[in-house]
Amino acid sequence: MIVVDDHSRDSTYDLATSFNTFATPVYGIRLKKNAGKGGAVRMGALHAVGEYILMVDADGATRFSDIKELEEVYNPDEGVEVVFGSRDHLKRTESVQKRNPIRNFLMGCFHIAVLMIIGTNIKDTQCGFKIFSKRTSDILFGSLHLERWAFDTEIVLLCNILKFRIREVDVNWTEIPGSKLNVVVASIQMLRDMLLLRILYVLGIWHPTINSQ
Repeated sequence: MIVVDDHSRDSTYDLATSFNTFATPVYGIRLKKNAGKGGAVRMGALHAVGEYILMVDADGATRFSDIKELEEVYNPDEGVEVVFGSRDHLKRTESVQKRNPIRNFLMGCFHIAVLMIIGTNIKDTQCGFKIFSKRTSDILFGSLHLERWAFDTEIVLLCNILKFRIREVDVNWTEIPGSKLNVVVASIQMLRDMLLLRILYVLGIWHPTINSQ
């Protein structure tokens, strides 16, 4: 397990690495300055080894046991090397319906923006529970430019460009209280970043780094 501490000011790094044992190795990466979620995930992905890697948020919103559901779909022999966990099936649940109406409204607007700007039928690009083969991981994260919240949408756009198939699998998810994210500000930043990445890829200024293999 690789835990990336994005320059936190608490004891995250020390706590994570305290679980390191011979039987269950836990490696910590501590960034010298805050790189954003995309930058932190990229750092962890590029240091990962193995046949495939699992990207997962550290807040416990998703269950590690759901990896079995993703593994059933993951099949490189059939060209399925990228599998996204999805929370789309939870839209009509009581917990989501009781969430702040502004948050739900912004989430709906974001999904429409992703469809129009990125051009994908992926229902949940932002779930922090994804599997990548090591081959695709090296290419995708080696090519990644966005370092903040919209980095997942660049991953989707790169998959579209490179013809990497993405499969979605329903996963369990629980909203964890205590988030410091300003949803309005983050939504504006993500919209800006998505427009930027679409323009830069269309103009050929940004492009996949295939040599990352």
